[in-house]
Amino acid sequence: MHERRTGACPAASVDSAAVDGSVSVQRHRPHQDLVLVQVRGDVGDAAGADLARRLTAVATPGTDAQVVLDLAGVTALSRAGLDVILRAQESLEAGGGSLELLEPSPPVLLLLHDAAVAQDEAPP
Repeated sequence: MHERRTGACPAASVDSAAVDGSVSVQRHRPHQDLVLVQVRGDVGDAAGADLARRLTAVATPGTDAQVVLDLAGVTALSRAGLDVILRAQESLEAGGGSLELLEPSPPVLLLLHDAAVAQDEAPP
C-alpha cells in the first residue's frame, strides 16, 4: 500500500453518499482508470461494511483501476475498517491495479503503525 502526502485529483464525475450517518464517501473519476475515494468521519464496524461495498465496486478482480483513498477526514478507524482497506488493496493488485493512501489522518496512521508492529511480532 502506498501513501501519498500531497496532491489531489480533479473530479470529472462524483458519486457521493453518507455512510452510517457519520461517514461520507465520495468517488471521483478524473480519468478512466483513476478513482479518488474520499472517506470522512468515523469508520467503525458498521461504516466499514458500507465502505467495503463501495470499494468492491472499484476494486473487483480483473480491474486495473488505480484507486487513491483519501483518508484525511477520517476521525476514527476500526480494525474492521482497516481490514476492508487491506482486502481492497489485495483485490486491486490481483487485477493489476493499485491502492494508494492520500493524507492519512493521525487515527489512521496510529492504527497502521499498530498493525505493522503486531505483524512484526507475530510468530513466523
